[in-house]
Amino acid sequence: MSTPVANRGPGRSLRLTLPFGAVLAAMAVSVAAAPTYSVNKVLVAEDQYQGEKWLDPAPLYKPHEVVVADKPQIWITSNEREGHAGITVFGPRNRVLAVVNIEEPGLEFTPEAEEETIGNETEEDVPDPNFPSEVRFNPTVCLPVKLYPRSAAPTYTDPATNKVYELPVWNEDPSYVCAPLGAEGHARHPHGIDLDRRRDLIYQVIEHAGLKWNVTRSGFEIAETTDDESGMLLVYSITKPGKPTIVDGFLLGHGAHEVAVNEKNGKVFQGNHEDSPGVVPPIWVDVIDRGLDNPYGFIDTGYYNAIQGIEVDEPLKQVFGTTHVGETLFAFDGNCVPTANDQPTAEKAQGENCILYSVDLREPFLDQIADAEEILAQIDSEPGVGVWLLPSVLHMHDLTVDPESHRAYQTLHSIHHAEHTGSPEEAALEDPPEDAEAEPEQHFMGRWVAAVDVDPRSKGFKEVRYIDLSNGYSALEYPNADEVPPEQLMTSFVHAHWVAADPKRKTVLVTGEHTGNLGVVETKEKTKEGIRLTQVVPISIGIPGCEPPVDETGAPVTPEPHVHGVQINPKSGEAYVSDEGEECFYESVTILKP
Repeated sequence: MSTPVANRGPGRSLRLTLPFGAVLAAMAVSVAAAPTYSVNKVLVAEDQYQGEKWLDPAPLYKPHEVVVADKPQIWITSNEREGHAGITVFGPRNRVLAVVNIEEPGLEFTPEAEEETIGNETEEDVPDPNFPSEVRFNPTVCLPVKLYPRSAAPTYTDPATNKVYELPVWNEDPSYVCAPLGAEGHARHPHGIDLDRRRDLIYQVIEHAGLKWNVTRSGFEIAETTDDESGMLLVYSITKPGKPTIVDGFLLGHGAHEVAVNEKNGKVFQGNHEDSPGVVPPIWVDVIDRGLDNPYGFIDTGYYNAIQGIEVDEPLKQVFGTTHVGETLFAFDGNCVPTANDQPTAEKAQGENCILYSVDLREPFLDQIADAEEILAQIDSEPGVGVWLLPSVLHMHDLTVDPESHRAYQTLHSIHHAEHTGSPEEAALEDPPEDAEAEPEQHFMGRWVAAVDVDPRSKGFKEVRYIDLSNGYSALEYPNADEVPPEQLMTSFVHAHWVAADPKRKTVLVTGEHTGNLGVVETKEKTKEGIRLTQVVPISIGIPGCEPPVDETGAPVTPEPHVHGVQINPKSGEAYVSDEGEECFYESVTILKP
């Protein structure tokens, strides 16, 4: 049986060799006068490269997304792959300027431990093994974490030896410690990344910091499981792009995801898309201000309102964030210093002064999408046990803002049952009935983008408009990518994941994660008909000769794409699309020209 392999070069159609030997072709679909994007360059992980002349090997490893700068002309990847975690800096003509690996050398990671740990407990009701304490608390690669002001550095007592471990100090500064290695033997796992061009700083989210906040967010503790482990924010200086250096670091909440820098004042906003167990309140937005004596600020958004996508509209001096499962867009004051409260409660306790307003995203979906009520009804069709006690939700994912039209665009990534809400209802489900499923089977892959008018001067201020990325495909007929005929997958609907706006060319680009593609949306008209999908570009590329994974019966599984971030060079309009690869697809960055 042959392996699913997609081969695509500049100017070529997509060829997909399927497990049953069928050879199929698919072309990017273009239906309007909006800019048409074509492939200019494809860079793939150098250790996966099979010698294709139209591909270029490069030291990028499971790239989550990139950031792009004009002066100097560079772009930087956020590399997730364990053992190669960090960044790669590219210069003109995609020349490699530097690679920074923040991973601890010589360690074997155990990612399966995270899957086994549910609700802070394993089947044996004890934490899974961590790295040996001598290794975990004495890392040779020091990632600095700024301590909360006037708090003590966390220590750890090994239960087997009663030995007390103290974390090393970073750069002889007692206000910083070196982050321990990840809980449960987990790799450090970089995620979102943003660039402060004015200050030549890179901000990168690291998902496993080995630490967690205490219950009052007034100090740090050692995390023993990935379930309660916090993320961290790593800061690089790229004053010399060929010699990036780590200059700072801060602890974030659990589920740290994306990051946005307000370049006018240097404030950094970061959304935690999951609740932080044991912290009261458990859900917040981190606001980091390196210029303050206390750089840590918190905006408590309340149950269900964990922020995932986040971006700054600098002309409006506002920051916009979309909730993971709260079906809400928040507008924050981009200059705000969050008010403090020494005794936070389960309700919103800090940073309420930073919240300007919120916009409901659920009702407009029900009003505008033809099959919305039937879709939600199918998800809610098996109530009464386990997670079905929670309602169906619109899972919003990434967000971007057009700073000229002042529209905030957020991707509707999927429709499923509520999770990571931080609510008492969810906490009550940690011990569900024995006959309850771990997750609901019904799930709809999202193929919509919500555009919100955030211009206070506009007659349509706060108006929500949904953009359909189904490309003629019915959500009811094809709820998920695996229901789509393989020969149509990459040119069918776009599974909305990441989004980027190009004000100059009046387009919004949306990546399709499990559909392996990129959707181009024209935005130049303010009428409903003038905001529409105009092109679908195949992105994911199969690795020749790769053997697909097998299921529990030993049968080969059709590989699933994992396209992630898309970023735009504002001057040239070039789009950088990151593909994390996995399952016989290349880890790659595809550069497209409009």
